[in-house]
Parts: sequence; C-alpha cells; structure tokens
Amino acid sequence: MEKVLDLSSSQFEAAVVGSDKPVVLEFFAPWCGPCKAFAPSIVKLAAMYGGSIAVYRVNIDHELALAERFAVLAVPTLIFFCNGRPTGRSLGALSWERLQAEVRRLVDPLMPAPLRRRSRRSEGGRRRRREPRRGRWG
Repeated sequence: MEKVLDLSSSQFEAAVVGSDKPVVLEFFAPWCGPCKAFAPSIVKLAAMYGGSIAVYRVNIDHELALAERFAVLAVPTLIFFCNGRPTGRSLGALSWERLQAEVRRLVDPLMPAPLRRRSRRSEGGRRRRREPRRGRWG
C-alpha cells in the first residue's frame, strides 16, 4: 500500500521530473475545507494505483515557490505529470469517478479523455432558435 508523500521544493526534481512513472501532484492548504474533504480520495488513489503512479502533496503555505512555478491560484489543484512534464490540470475537489478517469487516462495514454457535458452551442455551433410565441389573438 503506497502512501501519499509531502513534497518540498528540494525534492521536486528527483521525485516528479525524474520519475519513471506518472505522477499526481496535489497542491493543498491545511486550512482549506475542500482540501480536507478531498484528502481521503487522494489516499485511496495512492493505495489503489500505488504500483503504477506516484502521488505527492504540496502544502502551498510552506512551498510557495512551487505553487508560483505552476501558477496555482486555488486549492485543491491537481497537476498530472507524465515523463516529467505536466499533461493535465484540475481545479477543485473531484468526484471519485472523475479522479479515476483522469488517472486511467494518465496511466493509459491511448484511452480517450473523460466525457464532458456538452452545451447546446457545441452541437451545431449556434443556439437553436425558438419559435416565436403566438399571442392570444395571433
């Protein structure tokens, strides 16, 4: 069972850039409510995919340089790395299903991206026009 390790700026290069497996990096703050609620999902993720991915946490209060380097403006923020380069980013606490889909895509790059809800505009480029309402005498 893998553990989620706290990462410092001095360990970053060796742990993330030099890693031979995909990395999930969570930026969090101890005072952040959504971060506290999301923590069990990160622990569960590390336990479930421990052999195939590495999971690290970065406390933005202690490691401000790393947060600035990756332009982290909100917590929790997840950044996904493959071959030492960022391949994806997610803001806010994810649902367990969405988190698993992102990690599966990271582990198997040939897997399609998770489905996103389509808006009306994406169906034809323009919104459909509604028929005008007919008045009482029309």
